[in-house]
Amino acid sequence: TPSNFKTIFDKPITLDQSKTYLIGLDSIETMTYSWYNINEQYKNNKIKYGVLSPNKDTFDVTYHNIEFSPGCYTYVDIDNYIQNILSINGHDKDAFKFDFDYAKFRCHLIVKSGFVLDLTNSTFCNLIGFEDKVYGYIDKRENSKYWGIKSPNITNSIDTIYIHCDLVSNSIVDGKYGDVIYTVSTANLDRSFPFNIEPKRVRFNELNKSTISSISIYITDVFGRIIDLNEVDVSFNFIIKEQDKLR
Repeated sequence: TPSNFKTIFDKPITLDQSKTYLIGLDSIETMTYSWYNINEQYKNNKIKYGVLSPNKDTFDVTYHNIEFSPGCYTYVDIDNYIQNILSINGHDKDAFKFDFDYAKFRCHLIVKSGFVLDLTNSTFCNLIGFEDKVYGYIDKRENSKYWGIKSPNITNSIDTIYIHCDLVSNSIVDGKYGDVIYTVSTANLDRSFPFNIEPKRVRFNELNKSTISSISIYITDVFGRIIDLNEVDVSFNFIIKEQDKLR
């Protein structure tokens, strides 16, 4: 897969064993912001809502599931998706309203009377900075309003991409030695759009082999989870050079 692959060379690269060599990422030729923040594998794609059953003197509630299709969602996308499901089910599409307050850096939720929103059956609540509990009151006439209790994690913690290479073993990231050859911030990337990066200064690490018959690359987030690029191809260029002798 594009996020975890091995390239085998027809003719191995043989280096002088008496010398020390370095390797660095010269450029990311092709890559695309194609990974999802909501997906079944992240266990954050399910919520449910309850509706006061019609023609009832008591407060009987009927629950309906909402399962998000895999995708890269913004706050607006989430709001629109929920509205669409409500309309399909024949319910008030404005029963729930999400928005993000840039001044407070918190999500805001409004739940109309007669509805409840249950965020207890997945980790979806972390995306919007809410607790995993039920919101709204069936037996009250006024709408219920809530603020998230913490900063939302709409990116699902994919704020930095870590590019790993098996030809490196002594790079240092967050104080730990490993095989990370380069990191990419996602801050300025646009979802669904390709990008390329040419570092102004190549960061070199010591090469751990003198005979190179293949190279393995895999791409993760900060937690070491393989980032699913959804079969969109990637291309990298690397530089190998002899280490300068100390004078």
